[in-house]
Amino acid sequence: MSGSNSKIHRTNTQIFYIIICAWFLFIVRILSAQTVPAEQAQPAILAEEITPTDSTRADTIAIFPTVSQKPYLGIVFGRDLDFEKAEKLHYPYNYGAYIDKIEPGGPADKAGLKEGDIITRFDEEKIWYNDYLVRTLENYPPEATVPVVLYRDGKAMKTTITLDSAPKPVEIKISEPEEPSRIDYSSPKKTGIIKSSDCGIFSWDFIFYVPDNLEFYDQFLQTQLGYPSVIDNRQVNDKTYSGLNMTGFHFRPGDSDGALNWGIFWANNNWNRHKQISYGGADHTSYLIHSINYWGITLDRQITVFRRLYLTAGVLAGSLTNGLAIHQSEPLTQWGEIGARFTDTDENYLRVERKYFLLQPNLSLYIPILGDFGLQAKFGYCYGIPRSEGWKVPSPDGDKTVLNSPNTSIGGYTFSIGPAILLK
Repeated sequence: MSGSNSKIHRTNTQIFYIIICAWFLFIVRILSAQTVPAEQAQPAILAEEITPTDSTRADTIAIFPTVSQKPYLGIVFGRDLDFEKAEKLHYPYNYGAYIDKIEPGGPADKAGLKEGDIITRFDEEKIWYNDYLVRTLENYPPEATVPVVLYRDGKAMKTTITLDSAPKPVEIKISEPEEPSRIDYSSPKKTGIIKSSDCGIFSWDFIFYVPDNLEFYDQFLQTQLGYPSVIDNRQVNDKTYSGLNMTGFHFRPGDSDGALNWGIFWANNNWNRHKQISYGGADHTSYLIHSINYWGITLDRQITVFRRLYLTAGVLAGSLTNGLAIHQSEPLTQWGEIGARFTDTDENYLRVERKYFLLQPNLSLYIPILGDFGLQAKFGYCYGIPRSEGWKVPSPDGDKTVLNSPNTSIGGYTFSIGPAILLK
């Protein structure tokens, strides 16, 4: 009897454990169902909204952007630009946003953009790929007018687009899966307070040149020739001086990619001095004209700071000529004597000069004042390498070297400031 009770007890115990295990599994199943993330339920809802026409992919997706104060461009972008597509369009670069479709009546359509155009620059931003333009667009308010650079039929063109804020539903065609775009993302343009600039410039410079070596002015012009110094406020004894003033201009066209820009520069000035001399029992006046002129090609890189200031670093490579012209004549007392001077044997004229190869590293800052008109300040250093020994006298049958002429050097700091115009 006791054995029967024991068997019944073991059976009841087993049934109890089975019920407990079943209840535990039921609870675990319920908890597992409640902790499934909400994202896992979305594919079924999206599938109902998309309603694909076949079992593999959707031909079209209807996108209904909400009407808000977001900027609207009116362009449909598909696959990013790749080398194969760029080659067919004869496009030599690997960046840009390729336009698959233009919305009729949209901002891009009104601005003259077409399907197949490649947008390479949006305002001051270089566009690397489609989504880069979309993100850049978000920084502009609706109804803003933005300059755009695009590539079409082998040519770069410029236009302006006035954005809108009321987009319409569009349909985007989805193409068959293809290889990822092979765009070079090694050095994407970063947004911030400092950006590359491709603006050109035309400036008129008032230059102040402070020479390092004063031997030419002290020992030659003053001591040997006896003319007053051409350096203003000059004091020979304590070696104090100010410098030489010149004028010049700088022209640099804009560049399409904001890299190194080339330009041309030219500057010169003449300083007149005279002294009284006597010979032949008569008083005469001897005039001296000291001249410096230099010109060359400039290479520089320009950046924009705070969207308003333009900072440029570069170098000028060219030629510099240092010249002296001495004219000696008797005093002019009557107007009628002017014509006789051309045949007077007492008239004497002599010009000597020395030429140098010139290098001038410089740093400049452009500050806009009104529109594209502003003020540019520049600081640099001139370094001249003599082309030959000694000074030369130009003559019809070739330059003649002056024996024992001073071995003058060219070098010194320059500071200039003047009006300038940006060329966009």
